[in-house]
Amino acid sequence: MTEKEKIGKIGENLSVKYLKKNGYKILQRNFKQLPWGEIDIITKKDNYLVFIEVKTLTAQSTLYLAENKIGPHKKRALLRVIQIYLNRKRLALDCLWQVDAIFIKLDFPNRKFKLKHLENIFY
Repeated sequence: MTEKEKIGKIGENLSVKYLKKNGYKILQRNFKQLPWGEIDIITKKDNYLVFIEVKTLTAQSTLYLAENKIGPHKKRALLRVIQIYLNRKRLALDCLWQVDAIFIKLDFPNRKFKLKHLENIFY
């Protein structure tokens, strides 16, 4: 596992803890559909399926914000993977769902992190 993958996994694990604490039911992690990509975490809250994209940076990553890492290309890829997921689970494409993003900045020297949860990033 590369250093980048390890950092990503830490961010996903922190995200899962945060989501559970806030009433989300974790349905699946790392739903991959090549060549399109993957959905980091699939959850359910109330009557919504919530597809979570997690972006994790370290404190040394100050050149750009994590929020800038989800551009139009990434959103199109996420949408394609979501359509495949809904089809495989035999869920109607018009079922209630949304895409959220969780951004995490890790501060390893101080053993701290900051988490920002943005809901419904497509709208």
